[in-house]
Amino acid sequence: MFRKFLFGCSLLVLLVQVSCKEDQSDQKSENELEPKTASTTDILKEGWQEFQENGNRTKIEILNISDSLFVNQKIIFDNKDQIDSINSKFFTIKVPDTLTQGPNKGIAELYTFNKPFESRASSVIIENKYPDGSIVKDTFFGNPENLEFGIYASEGGDKQIKGEISEILLAKDEEGNGYKIKVTSFFTEHVYVKE
Repeated sequence: MFRKFLFGCSLLVLLVQVSCKEDQSDQKSENELEPKTASTTDILKEGWQEFQENGNRTKIEILNISDSLFVNQKIIFDNKDQIDSINSKFFTIKVPDTLTQGPNKGIAELYTFNKPFESRASSVIIENKYPDGSIVKDTFFGNPENLEFGIYASEGGDKQIKGEISEILLAKDEEGNGYKIKVTSFFTEHVYVKE
């Protein structure tokens, strides 16, 4: 049953990808570093950066992925210092501090794509190690506001959970031309597994 669900979700993602033009001009990325977002000295540092952009407070999280700087999250505040949900891209991860050996659950809340769109597919990919020694990248699809994912803890002690969030959005511009936006984000959580 679970495999049928995953197959159905994978088919949905495939259909989303196939229904778009594959021309690069029709694909946008929300993760590209734009020179105007910060000074050169700011974007050379990994981690959270805070600065003023167009008169508003802006925070970005920068990661170094394969020797390239990558905007993982971006939070823009309006003139009342409230989060601008239309132009921001960020997430929260909820995982208990202490896990039990075996299957556990985490939740990703995605605050992305608060603009009009035609369709959206969201997933979390977790690399899980199972008791037989196999390491599997498990993919979980669901509601982006409460996307549940599984974490398998095969042994006790400290554990680092590494995850990837992938979202694909089909949208139309003012002229009615369709385009695809793909957003990839990463997270790491440190937890303890009971022996």
